[in-house]
Amino acid sequence: MLSRVSKNTIILIGSNASSAALGFLIAIVIARAWGAPGLGEYSLVLAWTFALGIAAEFGLNTLVTREVAQTSARADDYLIDSTIAKIALALPLAGALMLAAPILARDADTIAALRLGAWLIPLNALYGSFTAIFRGLERMTPIFILNTAGLVAQLAGTVVIAANQQGVLAIIAWGIAVQAAQLAAAFFYLRRWGLLRGWIRFAHHMVYTDPERSEGGCARNDIPHPGFSAFLRVQKLFRPALPFALAGILSAIEMRLPLFLLGAFQGEVTTGIYSAAARLPEAARLIPNAFFGALFPALAALSGYTSSRNLSEKGGRAARPEPFLRQDKLRRRIPAPDAQHGWATTPSKTTSNILPPARRRIFVYALASALVLIALAQPLLAFFYGADFGEAYLPFILLAVALIPNLLNALTLVVLYARGEEHSANRMQFGALVVQFLFSLPLIYLGSAVGAAISVLFGDMLLFALLRGRASLDFRARIAKAFKYFLGSPRFIAAGIFVAALAFRLAAKSSFQFDGLYGQDAFAYLDYSRALGSALAQFQIPPPFFWPLGYPALVALASIFVSIETGAQMVSLIAGALTASLTFLLTQEILRDHPRVLAAGIIAGLMVASAGQFLISSISAMSDAAGLFWALMSAYAFARFARADSPRWIAVAGLALGCAIMTRWTFGLLAPVWIAALVAENKNWRKAITRIMRFILPLIAALASQIALMLIHAARGTSAYLGDIQTVSWNLTNAWSNEITNGDGHFIYALPVAAFYAQTLAHPSFIFPSLTPFILIGAWALRRARCFLILLGGWILAIWFFLAGIAWENPRFALAFLPPLAILAAIGVTRFVDRVPHARRWTYALVGASLALTFVIGFRGAQEFVAAQQLDRAIARWAIHKLPPHATVITFGITQTLKHFTAFDVIELYDETPESVCAIAETRDDVFVLVNPANLETQWRGFAPQINFDALRARGRFEPIAQSGAYTLFARP
Repeated sequence: MLSRVSKNTIILIGSNASSAALGFLIAIVIARAWGAPGLGEYSLVLAWTFALGIAAEFGLNTLVTREVAQTSARADDYLIDSTIAKIALALPLAGALMLAAPILARDADTIAALRLGAWLIPLNALYGSFTAIFRGLERMTPIFILNTAGLVAQLAGTVVIAANQQGVLAIIAWGIAVQAAQLAAAFFYLRRWGLLRGWIRFAHHMVYTDPERSEGGCARNDIPHPGFSAFLRVQKLFRPALPFALAGILSAIEMRLPLFLLGAFQGEVTTGIYSAAARLPEAARLIPNAFFGALFPALAALSGYTSSRNLSEKGGRAARPEPFLRQDKLRRRIPAPDAQHGWATTPSKTTSNILPPARRRIFVYALASALVLIALAQPLLAFFYGADFGEAYLPFILLAVALIPNLLNALTLVVLYARGEEHSANRMQFGALVVQFLFSLPLIYLGSAVGAAISVLFGDMLLFALLRGRASLDFRARIAKAFKYFLGSPRFIAAGIFVAALAFRLAAKSSFQFDGLYGQDAFAYLDYSRALGSALAQFQIPPPFFWPLGYPALVALASIFVSIETGAQMVSLIAGALTASLTFLLTQEILRDHPRVLAAGIIAGLMVASAGQFLISSISAMSDAAGLFWALMSAYAFARFARADSPRWIAVAGLALGCAIMTRWTFGLLAPVWIAALVAENKNWRKAITRIMRFILPLIAALASQIALMLIHAARGTSAYLGDIQTVSWNLTNAWSNEITNGDGHFIYALPVAAFYAQTLAHPSFIFPSLTPFILIGAWALRRARCFLILLGGWILAIWFFLAGIAWENPRFALAFLPPLAILAAIGVTRFVDRVPHARRWTYALVGASLALTFVIGFRGAQEFVAAQQLDRAIARWAIHKLPPHATVITFGITQTLKHFTAFDVIELYDETPESVCAIAETRDDVFVLVNPANLETQWRGFAPQINFDALRARGRFEPIAQSGAYTLFARP
């Protein structure tokens, strides 16, 4: 059985490959002869005839293939009925295309080509009935011969027509002639098998009077006319064909849905990027499609589904005398249903023997194809499309991964269609398509081509979940067992949350085209990471730095594999996704024995993954995401220690917290909290002190390199890595103040500092307000678990109390206590559901809606943030066009942007004095000043930038000459 399927698969692969290659050559010939207008005219005709041809086919080809595979003796009947049905559908569609041609095209030649090409609709539909008979009889060689010969003739005629410059209309006419010749060849091919005697007899009855219907020269009314009988049969044929027509429509919509939405929301450029990314993964389906085409009739013959007999019993098909078919010739070409070919065995048993190896082959092929495409993604895109399609890389990767569920779904659908379960298959396809459409709307609107690829992957995985186990009972049991294992495995769910969070961040990065660099801090981190990597490579002591060493060390390590700029952003991307996954795992440890522990962990993980402010930090070249990852890793290790009482885990907690402190000094506040949790857990002071030492010593070991460098630079008279501590200006009175002066100038905030950081509990960029009450419920639920209550509650209070007294209001600082808030909210949800079980559905619906709104609002907030930061790049580009290439630019606010993206000699206004900056202006040529005067007068009044700028205008006589946004360009007259 499988050997016959393999043989037919090879034949269909050759047919599909030759069709694709010859079709591509025809397009090349037309493009070279008539250019883009000619190719566009030809493509428009083929697009409309193909689309209307699918409507004219109405699923009849699939139905005929299945029915003929089950009852080959009725092949002639199905050919007659499908021919009548297709003519009834194709001729009106062809007429409609002729009438609508002036609306569909503007050029007179294109209108004429559309009207002439309308004849391809009935010809293609009729030819499809003949090829369906070939497939049903599992004779694929004629299909290969007819298709290849037809395309060779089409190519040869196209070359001749192009040489004579006769126009695209002649090519369409030649195509009609070739299609008619293919139809005639298929007719005579089947006539040679004796399969058309009934068809010819029917045509004869339609034209001439049937002797059986006349008696003594008078017409008999008790015997119906063959045309009327055929009309009744065709009516019965449409109903079983309808599911296959719907299946074709659903498949076409599923394939085109991302393109339609991209065209509506993003425009032609993004649509082209996605199309380029999808082309090669679609080409990888060529071989499986051939396999499915060969497998379908074989499974239909073995399925035991008897739709043909059922139709006969219900009156849908009148019994026909067997002399219409020459079964002696047919049997010489079609294997008889005997035990030798396996047809006489039990259908379910035979099918179950065939499907497992077929499934294994498809899975191995899909996995191998995905791996090859992923490994060769960049060279393939560069070779076929060029350097302008670099943005197609990530969608290409996602669509390559989607090959695995997509091909497995296609195999399951083939089995369902062969078994007569097309209604069930269509329902599941329709449900998955509706959910995919709703899921893809925000993704495509916000994430462009990457969002479209994610929606395709999601839709294929959803359909796989709906179709699982539908093909056979054994497969259902295996899939159910696998899903039960994976969906019940915290590690598997944690990996899924990591993948989802990383995909969300990559989609944002790709959509915003943001490299993570903005302001001054990100560029400072990048420069020091480069200097640190260079020093370590030369075995030298790293230079001093304003902030701690942790994040630049990770970036320097990542720069071994990628560029320093890419590494700086990738560290934050991966750390942000890992933080969401660790939030889930920490929730699992805290609620290990709770029946809804998985739901609580998923809620907490998704809250962190979708928070808008955390998304911003995850795509920025800053230390926030990395520091939070290390802190959460320490908390997770501490929770594992509290459950298992293992010295290994408390040591890991100390090491991870040391790395967190070395990334951001703020996390040093968690050390007393961890120690308090250790003491609260143990009343034995000696044992508690032992555990504290096991925690402190690894923490100090993790900080050893940082401490050593601080001492080395201190001996040289330089204070290194302590900039935050020196400038924090902590004062408790700041908590209720909203007018503050700090190292960055004078600020008047809308809220007092303490209230600003307290709004994290009910802000859409952190915790959606509808989930805030659950935080209090979660804290109350942990009142008896003192260790975990101190761990989470102490974490929140320690960080918030510190932030309430600093002299800055920056929303990214509040990220330091986002995970414990999310965990408490998730615990509160589960406790509320436990106490109010009748509100379970409404509660989960509220949580789902809140997470969806957090996702959308967070994405939009990140988009606005990036757009605001990109203004500096726009000003830099504007300055390049305005100023000489090697001008000296005295600036403030966009200093780092100008240094990294221009060739100017950039002077930082903050670092100068009135005397030094005036000396620069007097001693150099082509000196310009680029500042935001309004910001200097408000925020920086009385500080170095404003004082130096006033000195330049007074002594250097700088006057405004141009303006871009809030920045003004000054020069000397």
